[in-house]
Amino acid sequence: MSRWTRLRQWRPSRLGLKLFVAILSVNVAIAASVFLAVSYSIDRGFLEYLNQSQERRATLLADGLITRWETQGDWAWLEASPDRWPYIVRFELGQEHRDRPLPLGEAEDFALRDSEGDYVVPPADAPRGSMGWRWLTLYSEMTQSGQREAIGALGFRPPQEMMERMESRFLERQQRNLVLIVISLGLASLLLAGGLSWWLGRRTRALAGATLRLPEGDYHTRLPERGKDELSRLARDFNVLAATLEASREARARWVSDTAHELRSPLAVLRGEIEAMQDGIRPLNQEN
Repeated sequence: MSRWTRLRQWRPSRLGLKLFVAILSVNVAIAASVFLAVSYSIDRGFLEYLNQSQERRATLLADGLITRWETQGDWAWLEASPDRWPYIVRFELGQEHRDRPLPLGEAEDFALRDSEGDYVVPPADAPRGSMGWRWLTLYSEMTQSGQREAIGALGFRPPQEMMERMESRFLERQQRNLVLIVISLGLASLLLAGGLSWWLGRRTRALAGATLRLPEGDYHTRLPERGKDELSRLARDFNVLAATLEASREARARWVSDTAHELRSPLAVLRGEIEAMQDGIRPLNQEN
């Protein structure tokens, strides 16, 4: 067998290529759909998580600020030392022993106003305004009137704005993991589709080659019958057809042989009679 023949045997069939493209396309479409659905679910779930976490931290920080106001009697101490604000936030949120604050516990995510609405600690990124921020009113019963009154308001950054900052820390990491999963799934689909198309292409090529040999008179061709699938049944039907054609050819050959044997004696007698008439041994008349 020449090298070119061996290379042609390893060449993928058209059916195998179509099957490969179909399987790969379906798997890639499924992987892309899963990726988009999970990404959307992560975005929604993470936004809700940020909202709940920020509200919980704001409530915890508000309780600590109320206690400090009741101890000092006003916000002048904080206005005089605004650099204490990051430490207060970290202390009230239980992060005073950390070298760096958690992404959801940074001081720039909170602001403070007094009872008159003036900023004690303005928003870090918008000192002249805080559009979109959420505000939690601070109440205390230790006032001059002795009644429960508002002593200020604690503002916290909305989750939508925090999402923009958190994307580089969490969402991009999760999406990068999802991209790796999709790539792995694509490679697995590639191997699966390639192996299946090669297996199916090899069997169909064997069937096509055997079918081409039948018109040439090679009725001894047989296909291996492995398994119980449709291709195996097709191989059995092909073998039955080849065996039937082979038996028919052998029967025709036997009939010709038997006919020739049966006609050999009468033809020999007829030939002898003709030669006798040609030699004049027997007369050439109507009887002969």
